[in-house]
Amino acid sequence: MRRGVMMILGVDLGNWNVKTSEEDIFPSRYTVVENILGSTGDVLEYEGIKYYMREGKLENNYDKANKETNLILFLYSLALQKDRYFKAVVGLPALAYKANRDSFRDKLLHQKIHDFIINKQPKKIIIEDLIVFPEGAGAYFNLRNRPKNAVIIDIGGGTINIVSFKNGKLDTCTTIGKGMIQLYNQVRDYLNSTYTLKLELEDIEIIMKEGLKVDNEEISFAFIKPIIDSFVSDLMNELRNFPIRTSKVLLTGGGSKLLKAPLSIIPGLEVIEDYLFSNSKGFKRVGESKWKE
Repeated sequence: MRRGVMMILGVDLGNWNVKTSEEDIFPSRYTVVENILGSTGDVLEYEGIKYYMREGKLENNYDKANKETNLILFLYSLALQKDRYFKAVVGLPALAYKANRDSFRDKLLHQKIHDFIINKQPKKIIIEDLIVFPEGAGAYFNLRNRPKNAVIIDIGGGTINIVSFKNGKLDTCTTIGKGMIQLYNQVRDYLNSTYTLKLELEDIEIIMKEGLKVDNEEISFAFIKPIIDSFVSDLMNELRNFPIRTSKVLLTGGGSKLLKAPLSIIPGLEVIEDYLFSNSKGFKRVGESKWKE
């Protein structure tokens, strides 16, 4: 018999950030080595190991179905909630979904009861069930007014998912094996080589927002235009395989803000409201539909 309140949670395990349907967002990284100045994030102690969340380096593996960090990031997303009992919906890249959904589910659900300590406070969570759902398609189900024919462009950290719906049903999908991390890498490499710097990948997102001074001089970011143009050109080549001229084209994911303008060559392109959380909130809606009592 179930004890306590059961929560349905959507979790988007991004390569750059993890997002939940409750609008939690945190970097997809942790370390097991404590900072000499002390931890600045949460400390999750699980099976005798302390994980310093929101710190360390990103895992250099964009095969989301087999990332070693998945379980700890997933458990942390649950630990942030007040509830103890969960049913969860988690995403996989559209192209990897069919081949990997069962093994991915098994890895996250092989153990249903988890005991851990977060910030010195003991906590127990119980995962009652879990659904794996295609990324990009999740965003469609979070739309208030769903167009019958739509193409969703989901620009994430490690991948771009392109998903089309025909007459309200999932029709075709693909995944491009590059995302914002590749773009950030090119920006980092240019800055490091041009100005003899040692910037890390994790520095670039902040630099893109706030700019950069070297030797007290503001750096021009004009160099980024050809990088973005090449990125968009590759994406457009793939999009031409989809009905972008006869469907509503919607942009979502963490790359939406930066790439909206160059992708506006697509007539009628719109950015989905709440684009950072559209997948995770859509996952929750899928779960609510599946598990409605």
